[in-house]
Amino acid sequence: MADSSFHSLPRLRVTLSARAESLVRQGHPWVFDQSVRTQNRPGHDGEMAVVYDRHDRFLGLGFWDPTSPIRLRMFHVGDRVQADAAFWENRLAERCGLRRQMFGAGSNNEQAGGCVTTAYRCVHGENDGFPGLVIDRYGSVAVLKIYTGAWLNTLPSTRSPTLTSGSKSKSKSKSESESGSDGFNLVSRIQQELGVRQVVLRGSRYMEERLKAVGLSDGLVWGGLLPDLGVGILQKDAKDTKDAEGEECRKDGGGEVEGWRGGAEGENRLVRFQESGLWFEADVVRGQKTGFFLDQRENRRRVEALSGGCDVLNAFSFSGGFSVYAARGGARSVTDLDISRHALESAARNMALNKALTHHERIQADAFEWLAHAPNRSYDVVVLDPPSLAKREADRDAALGAYRQLAIQGWRCVRPGGWLVAASCSGHVSAADFYGTVLSAVKLSGRAFQEGGRHGHAADHPVSFPEAEYLKTIYLRAHPSTSASPRISSEPHGFGKSVR
Repeated sequence: MADSSFHSLPRLRVTLSARAESLVRQGHPWVFDQSVRTQNRPGHDGEMAVVYDRHDRFLGLGFWDPTSPIRLRMFHVGDRVQADAAFWENRLAERCGLRRQMFGAGSNNEQAGGCVTTAYRCVHGENDGFPGLVIDRYGSVAVLKIYTGAWLNTLPSTRSPTLTSGSKSKSKSKSESESGSDGFNLVSRIQQELGVRQVVLRGSRYMEERLKAVGLSDGLVWGGLLPDLGVGILQKDAKDTKDAEGEECRKDGGGEVEGWRGGAEGENRLVRFQESGLWFEADVVRGQKTGFFLDQRENRRRVEALSGGCDVLNAFSFSGGFSVYAARGGARSVTDLDISRHALESAARNMALNKALTHHERIQADAFEWLAHAPNRSYDVVVLDPPSLAKREADRDAALGAYRQLAIQGWRCVRPGGWLVAASCSGHVSAADFYGTVLSAVKLSGRAFQEGGRHGHAADHPVSFPEAEYLKTIYLRAHPSTSASPRISSEPHGFGKSVR
């Protein structure tokens, strides 16, 4: 963000290595620490840096992070611009307008899905020109998740003037503090652009201490309490302490902070929304990601189309998104497999919201262990959609090994003529490596199969640089004349417990 209240400091000026300069010109938004060639002074968390090329010509603008390997996140490259409130307001309006075209009444997306969708991503970080920021809509509620300190001084009630601009002596006036830098109030603009009342703040694990430093915390809500849905207060169990990105999920209430409320004892944390005409609930205050995996929308529709008359296994089912779609698609039965009791309870509520008549079994177990050791069970459709298995580049090889094992075990469960749907959301695992691993694992069985397609992100999750292409899904169909492979092992009474 712009830092107009700190004129005593010269603007942070940065030059890059030749390689990094070339990548930035090609549209890559990340500059790593070793790629910074010169800077005129130490940079402070979240402040705007002006980037020049080797010939001292203006290259672009980015947000500085002195503690991250991604030292600079570019948000503009090209001609000089004034990155003031109007700049960000116009950019936000453009991105939200694009999503309204995608998901509004009469949109192509609505026509393709045949029904209404009221939950979608409005801002997808760097890919939408908002580095380190995600904004998701869930009906009448919006959720913003921040991954960098650059956005802190655009939030109401921030207490510290040091973030973003770095001054230790000069403080903001009340009006500047409440409205963000140069008057840009991110929450207010979200409310206006999306027509929502409540806006929920979510922060990555990396942002936990930074939020505390300005008097905020994960799960706080602007605009009053979330509407009471009458489903009772959610309780976390021991298996719900990490989200899909390995981030700790807080189990304590948020309380009140300068007009904020969020997740305090006795308060609702759920919202309801429609996706392709189906009803879902999401825990937007403490749930994984921002509450739901919106990026898998198109793959859920594809699974629906495959499920008529089928028995479907949804491994790592979370709140049962694939299962609800499969039920509408005419599945004979759906089985949700997840380690979290809370997730399985949410899946049951989502099935009930849609008055699904399909037989619904819920199994609480570690999906890796259940697939490896459960008794002989086979399905017409097997969905493998685990959380990220590679949080760092160093985890890549172990993740590929885990994907291989999942594919071997999942493929054994697929009946002749059935489908394996294998997905990865690990950004540190490339599409080529993931697809190659799954294919090689399936070939070990000796069963004939046909590839039915490879798919990535939903349209509201655009990808503008390679590292952002985290979601990969492959569809494989077993030849109708080949039998499922024998199980590695089985136990007489099952593995894990069935939840009724």
